[in-house]
Amino acid sequence: MLREFVGSAGLLLHHGQYLAAASLALNGAELVGRCVSERTEQGVTQRLRNGLNYLESLEPADEGQEIPEADALVKLRGFTAHTTLEPPAGSDLQFSHATVGYLLDRLALAADRLWTDADASTVRKFAGAKISPMRPDGENLYVASLLAHIEAGHTPGTEIPYEDTWRVLVPTGVGR
Repeated sequence: MLREFVGSAGLLLHHGQYLAAASLALNGAELVGRCVSERTEQGVTQRLRNGLNYLESLEPADEGQEIPEADALVKLRGFTAHTTLEPPAGSDLQFSHATVGYLLDRLALAADRLWTDADASTVRKFAGAKISPMRPDGENLYVASLLAHIEAGHTPGTEIPYEDTWRVLVPTGVGR
């Protein structure tokens, strides 16, 4: 499901829909927070914070890369979820393409880490999250495409549709 959030947000970036892309990226972070949390009855804001903390802890940011502040991202999520609201006067509600790109890169990394080297406790938390992505016809929407992707030799966080709209490209032979 993380792949779907990231791919969909990339598609939105491709079409210049920046707030919608930020909303999907933050929904993905909340999904991660739901999966890594010990307590399932936490509210959405706490799950978002848990997800953001988990994503930040995956590996150190690249040198010079600005890491968005969790408080600012929580405010952004509130605004994107309730767009009829106006940001409070003097609000520091700001975001950039780099902010959305950072979130999407971290979500892709989380999908890869879960697949390649998560410990048993983390796998159990992700597997135990109460999430049922289904199509209206009752069939699971994601399993078939993900299995085909993995059978082709890829990990979940690679070769994501529209990743060219957000993934920072590194010169050949350098980086991940």
